Amino acid sequence: MVRRILLALSMVVALTAFAVPVANAGPGTAAQCPTNGGVKVSAADSPATISVTDTATNSAVSVVVTITGSEFAITAPGAATYTLSTASWCVKSALSKTNPSPGDGLRGISPSIKKNVAQDIGYVMVYSVTTAVATAACLDSPATYRDLLKTGPLNVADNAEFHYSTDGSCAGDPYSVRVSLVSATDMTAAEASCDALGDTTWRPAFNVAQIYDGAPSDWYACYIH
Repeated sequence: MVRRILLALSMVVALTAFAVPVANAGPGTAAQCPTNGGVKVSAADSPATISVTDTATNSAVSVVVTITGSEFAITAPGAATYTLSTASWCVKSALSKTNPSPGDGLRGISPSIKKNVAQDIGYVMVYSVTTAVATAACLDSPATYRDLLKTGPLNVADNAEFHYSTDGSCAGDPYSVRVSLVSATDMTAAEASCDALGDTTWRPAFNVAQIYDGAPSDWYACYIH
């Protein structure tokens, strides 16, 4: 009887010694960045120009996503009349077993660090950005209109200039015309805003975006010869 018990115990010990621990069966698949209306840019597609929601205007705006190894940057296109103040994003390492990392700002780094070295980025998901209109911006027209230079904040008298150049450079001296840029929903509202600047002799306002490339759709210009 004792021999049978000892034999049974020896078999249990042998089986336990050769059993594979469950913890080493392999990790689960790492999470991915949530879509939530975001736009995905893979490292292989960088740099890429994408369209995302601008929280300042609640409309679509173009941004450039550049991924370089373990870092990325979100910038406004070169010809943009706006700057970026921040962005909402999620970044995922190229390593399949690492989880993504959400964040805010215009730059970021891979969430995967090995031996104090950041690993390459696999992709960045951009959800939204917040823009700010550049203080000075030269607007070029596809026609032969004079270049238009925004020199100050909107809704302020004499915050823009027409220049003799017609190539988007705003080169040379400004044209002898007073120009004011306002933000408005339509022409009637624009003309009322121009009148409120202190001079009712403005010519009828025109929508800047209809003539000048890259101008926001709510920009209107009033001018006096």
